[in-house]
Amino acid sequence: MNTLTNTALQIYANKVIDAIQRPLAPLFAFSLDLSPTPAQKGAEIRVPLITADAAGDFDEDKNNYERPASDLQDKVVYLNKRKIAGFAITDAQAVGYPPQWWERKAIADANAVAAAMLTDLQSLITGDNFGDGPADKITMALAGFKQQAVSAIRAAAIKKGLTPGMATLVLNGDFFSAVLGTLDAHTYGGTEAIRQARLPNLYGFQEIVEWPDLGIPGFVCNPDAIAVANRYLAPVDPRGYEEVGTMTDDQTGLTLGLRRFMTRNAGKLNTSVELFYGRDVGQADGLMRIV
Repeated sequence: MNTLTNTALQIYANKVIDAIQRPLAPLFAFSLDLSPTPAQKGAEIRVPLITADAAGDFDEDKNNYERPASDLQDKVVYLNKRKIAGFAITDAQAVGYPPQWWERKAIADANAVAAAMLTDLQSLITGDNFGDGPADKITMALAGFKQQAVSAIRAAAIKKGLTPGMATLVLNGDFFSAVLGTLDAHTYGGTEAIRQARLPNLYGFQEIVEWPDLGIPGFVCNPDAIAVANRYLAPVDPRGYEEVGTMTDDQTGLTLGLRRFMTRNAGKLNTSVELFYGRDVGQADGLMRIV
């Protein structure tokens, strides 16, 4: 969904939303609060952390069907991160550019913004934030990395206290490709592995996803490990632009902003796409690194 009115920008915006889902696949391993609601820089968002309630034997008096109000856990995240990509096109360049050019440009910009956001998120995945003891990490080499190695990661994650059924295994491009190369199409159970770099419900994990340029081999995380919030950064005065609007993924609420204006003296039409968000560590025991 987008709020733009210019036909070329509508094409561009729709392609941005379609294209950004694949490179941002790792984002959906975390606790999220994504919304097209406008917000300003520094705004405080309380991101609910996804955690399980304690389970025990049924007891008519103490553990029955009547429940107290949930003690929800959340993480305060401040919207203070902005990743932006864009281009300017001159009068001469504008002649003869077909819709296909806008579509391919949208894919390129979507990947650039997503990569910048993931680079920032990657800075949180450290031993300082998630522990550096023997139980907090597992060492893996790319040589010979096959299905048995994923089983060993799963066992180590369980020992760390993670729950595979609600956890995501995130692998960098080399390690994800190594796993993919050991599986046939019947194992995937769908087309997600090819189209979206995702392997759902494999090896007992909720998902295995690819983070192409992750600096370590990977990690396993429960969703409460990291909290991310995203909003639309509205301009102070939209009248200063020829067009402003949003691009929203209807399924997740992930929203990007778009602004377009003309630099009249130079004869340039400027178009920019922006991803406005905040992030922080959630539960320090919710992630195990693969090193």
